[in-house]
Amino acid sequence: MMKKRTILTACLLYFGLSSVAYCGSTLALQTWNMQWLTTKQDTPGPKRNNLDYAAMRSFFTQHTPDVLAFQEVDNINALRKVISNHYQVIFSDRAQSRFASQHYSDINQFTGFAVRRGIPFSDPQDIELKDVNSNSNHYSKLRFATYIVLYPNSKQPIHLLSVHLKAGCSYRIHAYKTSCKRLIQQADSINLWITEKERNHQAYIVMGDFNHALALKRDAIWEEIKQGTKSRLLTQKVTSRCYARKSARSTKLIQYRTLIDHVVASPTLKAVHIEQKRYTKKDVQRYQLSDHCPIQVTIQRKQ
Repeated sequence: MMKKRTILTACLLYFGLSSVAYCGSTLALQTWNMQWLTTKQDTPGPKRNNLDYAAMRSFFTQHTPDVLAFQEVDNINALRKVISNHYQVIFSDRAQSRFASQHYSDINQFTGFAVRRGIPFSDPQDIELKDVNSNSNHYSKLRFATYIVLYPNSKQPIHLLSVHLKAGCSYRIHAYKTSCKRLIQQADSINLWITEKERNHQAYIVMGDFNHALALKRDAIWEEIKQGTKSRLLTQKVTSRCYARKSARSTKLIQYRTLIDHVVASPTLKAVHIEQKRYTKKDVQRYQLSDHCPIQVTIQRKQ
């Protein structure tokens, strides 16, 4: 006991209290769609000023996850206005120059991760999600799932995906809708990835904006994702009470009572706490935050 206590004390002194996850048994993970986060002024999303960025940064700092899975981020400069240099940033492979032909000329919505410095990770090739208009061997360049592995050389590496799936099919599945067809195929891609991880006895987490209410009873997309696996929907019982602006140009508020941001995990990982981190109504009215509230989960790691 004395030896373990000494090691933990050393970890706290070296990495700071907020970095216990590096040496300890828990890991705080957050997924946050930041709604067109960009430094460019000509944007279809919120036009943010320095006060808006400061408010987002303050909100993020209150919760300080060990790992952030982000969505809808255009560039590193915009992200650095929200998170500090204490995090290493990994953008989707699609942000790389070799995929320039798949970039929009104005603003892009990239997925990625921010990992607290001191937490070891590796950055394998991203997972490309299937395209609805082509055969099963072709993948959509616009829907990359950013892929990293935490603690790659430990006894239990954790494989993570940050995803942003097709919008337009949030509830019931309509077979005639292109958005629903694409979402089903993307769910199939995730299922194949999960199946591979379970076959290799690897711990995994898929988190992000699924653009779909997976927690509904007998939901078709969740059934597709988990088919033949032991994956668990950690957000199954998470309550949604997220306040957001009705539109980027409006100060009227709307409250989302159904989650479309989710966390899927392997049975080898235990969630000791999970919740939606909500903005206050006052802050939503005062600042341009996001139309998504983050989901944060604390995972128990095997030692």
